[in-house]
Amino acid sequence: MNYYDTNGVLREAKGSQDRFFQFIYAHALTRALLKPLVKPGFSRFAGKIMDSGFSRVFIKSFIRKNGIDMKDFEERKFRSFNDFFTRKVKPEARPVPAAENLLFSPCDAYLTAVPVEEGLRFTIKHTEYTLPEFLKDDALAKSFEGGTVLLFRLAVQHYHRYHFVDNGKIVREYRIPGFLHTVQPSANEAVSVYKQNARAVTVMETEHFGTVLQAEVGALLVGRIKNHPVREFVRAEEKGMFEFGGSTVVMILKKDAVRLRPGILKASEEKIEHEVRFGTVLGET
Repeated sequence: MNYYDTNGVLREAKGSQDRFFQFIYAHALTRALLKPLVKPGFSRFAGKIMDSGFSRVFIKSFIRKNGIDMKDFEERKFRSFNDFFTRKVKPEARPVPAAENLLFSPCDAYLTAVPVEEGLRFTIKHTEYTLPEFLKDDALAKSFEGGTVLLFRLAVQHYHRYHFVDNGKIVREYRIPGFLHTVQPSANEAVSVYKQNARAVTVMETEHFGTVLQAEVGALLVGRIKNHPVREFVRAEEKGMFEFGGSTVVMILKKDAVRLRPGILKASEEKIEHEVRFGTVLGET
């Protein structure tokens, strides 16, 4: 998998994870064998294991295998693998821009930005979706016609907490049940991941970007999306976290709400993800 790094340099991911899922999702037989594993019950079972004290034995090898720089994170002894996986980042390692008209990334992730086209369609890689099927609410989907979908795909090595990008208030929250397919790009080519996976939807009124929708999408081994119970929020405040596994944050902006940075648009037009960190400037009003 090719991606642009945080400096805009084109790189190739070295991991074997996507090759594995490319094989699994490319064949009908292996997809059938995977079915029990993408149900929420399996992720709950795996979550209990990762909550146990025994799971600490996996931490050191996971850090080494995924090249995680622990200098960016809080220094403490972790109670379990999940406790490590949801580790907090040091504020100085993820500064947010001072100017409040700048939209920044809510999380560490690989980013894709796609327009909401005629018919409320949007395309992730080569798979077409519509906002009504993603949101399960036709009227809400219609209000974002002509807007932009920002898809932040979190890989296992990323910081797995996500934040609010402005001051504002929550006007609506709801959950959509579903499966928990991996969010690796190869899976999206075989199944409509972002239509089938479980997701939590939040509609927010923000001070500088208008109505913003944010949806956290579950994934394989990520049965738990933990959002904090708040009604009002401030810029950069933590919104919630994903427990073990990679997953996705989807942000939807209304038409002309933000002018995105040219490098992000260029990468997305090339269908190449752009790596961002929490606090990376994405655009401005």
